[in-house]
Amino acid sequence: MSREDGVARVFDRWAADGRDQELAEGHRHSVHTFLDTMDWSGQFSFLDVGCGNGWVVRRMASYGTCTRAVGIDKSGGMIERARAMARRPVEEYHAASLEEWSAQPFDVVFSMESLYYSPSVPDAISKVHSLLVPGGTFVCGTDYYVENPDTAGWADMMDVTMHMYAESQWIDMFKEAGFRTSATRVTDPGSDARWKRDAGTLFIIGIRPKK
Repeated sequence: MSREDGVARVFDRWAADGRDQELAEGHRHSVHTFLDTMDWSGQFSFLDVGCGNGWVVRRMASYGTCTRAVGIDKSGGMIERARAMARRPVEEYHAASLEEWSAQPFDVVFSMESLYYSPSVPDAISKVHSLLVPGGTFVCGTDYYVENPDTAGWADMMDVTMHMYAESQWIDMFKEAGFRTSATRVTDPGSDARWKRDAGTLFIIGIRPKK
């Protein structure tokens, strides 16, 4: 199997090994810290691209204002894990890639450590733009970026294709897709990993203009 086709295989294996929970715990600090900065008081629908075992979807579904919380993932094994842990009627999970996914538009699309596996990251960002309502928000989190060199070996370690970009390149791709764009980083001072303490997780935020 080629590196390009290996992402689902890798994550199916990790789901079978129970590593899905380890992945969730590894990202929990940065993701929760960032999501806590957003206002969830109004009704919203939510899509997680590359949802893994659904841990972010379950968090968002816990808000009384969440009308629909959807997770998609290339890994059927991860989706099985997510469905087994579903807690609320607003949750739904689908084994699908972003490229093949279609649905009614969402208020918020989220993706953590997922978009860089796409065959074309610019095309993936444009696809997310089309999945948002006007005024909707796309939050893309990544630890794999140029300014975080400690993660540069991940693609070889996993034997899959991953696209590494600098923060400025991520911002440019979001702008080219039509987003109003900003970026921030979340560090974890208490982590044993140097890269989590120093560089941290990069979050790129895109707003689809209303007009």
